[in-house]
Amino acid sequence: MIGDYKYERGEMTDDHLLEKVTKGWVTRDNETECGSGSQKKNTKLVTKILHHIVKKYDIVTLSDAGAGDLNWISSWIPDNLNVLYQGYDLFPRHEAVKQFDITKEILEKSDLILCRHVLNHLSIDFSTCAINNFKASGSKYLLITNCNNQRNYWDTFDFKVDGELIETLKDCQHWDLELYKL
Repeated sequence: MIGDYKYERGEMTDDHLLEKVTKGWVTRDNETECGSGSQKKNTKLVTKILHHIVKKYDIVTLSDAGAGDLNWISSWIPDNLNVLYQGYDLFPRHEAVKQFDITKEILEKSDLILCRHVLNHLSIDFSTCAINNFKASGSKYLLITNCNNQRNYWDTFDFKVDGELIETLKDCQHWDLELYKL
């Protein structure tokens, strides 16, 4: 492992994080194993945002890095936007999702990489590897989640996304979506 994950909520080793990711974040209502950010009630804004981004930036291909069980996005995928979608996850929880480690592998080039509620679980070292791999893919745009606590944590380590921030949009609860041109 690259390093231990330390965050203001406490300290968590990479092994402990891997154990949590393997088990998942099952919601109280058992809707999804991927945590509250993947519950349909918390994804109303992101689906509207994806429609906006797909149309505004002529998105044809979308790579979802951290697709999990496709709980929320499966209802968005068949929309008549003509977007080619591929989900990736370290521990896929749906047969259509490819197993993939964003910290070690480079995604195929796409118009948009969606990395929603993923980087906030990684150490700075792993987040840096993921961002570098996203950039190396040659993809056009990156859409990631962020919140005040995450931004403060990243700023402490001078962590930056290597790209131009072009939009910040409200996601769910206390999260924002940041769109970068890579």
